[in-house]
Amino acid sequence: MVLYVAIALILAALASGATIVDITGVPQTHFKPGDVIKIQFEQPGVYHVRVVDLRSGATVLEQTFYVAIPGTYVLWPTTPQTAEGTYRVYISTGQAVDITI
Repeated sequence: MVLYVAIALILAALASGATIVDITGVPQTHFKPGDVIKIQFEQPGVYHVRVVDLRSGATVLEQTFYVAIPGTYVLWPTTPQTAEGTYRVYISTGQAVDITI
């Protein structure tokens, strides 16, 4: 039974979307060092998210979200020392979103 529930959650995550938003929940792709970058999930599910620095190819963040209640979650609380550049956010739904800091 647990396996069926896990499969259902994964399928729900794959079928739904996710949106990158700012601290107030507004869809955004441009941030400043020190901003909090959030991700909004529309459906319950298990989502694996990876943030890659496009300049170096290095993964700067990798996280799995277990979403029971759709909503907005902190993805990346950047710091004032976060390097400016373009980063790609890969989401297990098949989405890839470029963000600029």
